[in-house]
Amino acid sequence: DAAAGRGRRGSHSSFEGLMQQPIVEIEIVESSYVDIEGHLRYRYRPGHREYRLFHLVREEDPPSGSLRPRAASQLFPLGCAVLCVAHGAAAFGQTGTVVRIGKDLDSVEARFEIGLTQEENDELQAEIHQVVATQHASLKWFELVDIAKQARLDVHVVRQVLGSLMARCQEAVREDIGMNMMSESGDKIFCLPCYSVHTRGKWKFSELTLEALVDYRTRFPKVFEALRKRQNEERDFEATKAFTDSPDADYACSRLVKYCTGCAWKKLRLAPSPYMALAP
Repeated sequence: DAAAGRGRRGSHSSFEGLMQQPIVEIEIVESSYVDIEGHLRYRYRPGHREYRLFHLVREEDPPSGSLRPRAASQLFPLGCAVLCVAHGAAAFGQTGTVVRIGKDLDSVEARFEIGLTQEENDELQAEIHQVVATQHASLKWFELVDIAKQARLDVHVVRQVLGSLMARCQEAVREDIGMNMMSESGDKIFCLPCYSVHTRGKWKFSELTLEALVDYRTRFPKVFEALRKRQNEERDFEATKAFTDSPDADYACSRLVKYCTGCAWKKLRLAPSPYMALAP
C-alpha cells in the first residue's frame, strides 16, 4: 500500500510525514494531428498501458543569491533586438536595437526605424484585399455534384473524401485520410483556403480541389472503389480492405497516410467562413 501512494492511518502508522511513492499510469502515443480549431491532439495505442514508479524529489530552497536580479547590461546587451510596446508611441509595434546602456533599466536606450503610418497601412491593406478578391474571382468554382461529375466519381464517395475520413490503418491505428476541405461543427463552418468556400448555405470547391481529387484517385484507385462499396459511414473506414490484393496491406496503408500528410490540402489549416486568401 505504501508503494501505491497509500498509507494506513492508525495509532501504529509509521508513514506519517514521510515521502510516499506514487505510481504513474502511462499511455503510448501513436500519432498526433491538428483538429479543426487548430489544437494539437494525440492518438494513443489502444489497450496498451504501463505503470511505473514516479521519481520523487525533495523541495529545497534555492541557494542564496541565485535569484539576484540581473544588471541592465545582462538583460539588454548592446545591439540586441527589442520591441516597442509603448502604446501611443510612433514606433509602437516596431523592432529596434539597443544603442546605450546605463546602470539601471531606465537608462536603456534603443533606436527604432519608423515603418508605415496608419494611413499607409490602411491603403496597403486595401490594395492586398483587392488583389485577393481578384484572384479569388479568377478561380473556377464548382458545387459538389459538379466536382463529382468532373472527376467521374459518385457523389457520396466525393462527399466522404472531401470531409474528414477516419480510417483504421496498420495495427488498427486511426488516421484521417480525408481531404478536410469542408467542416461543420454546430454553427461553426470551416473551409480550406482557396480550395473550398461556404456561401449562401452551399459548399463550393475550386479547380484546385478538382486537381487534387483526381490526383488522389489516380494514385489510390482501390481506396475510392472501397469507399463506393462502403455501407456504414458511421464506423471508421477499414483502409486495409482497399489493399486486399497487395502483398503487404500494412505497407500500402502507410504509403496512403504518407501521401495524405504530404499534400498541401493536409498541411493547410482550416479557416472560418468567410475568409480571404491567395492561392498557392
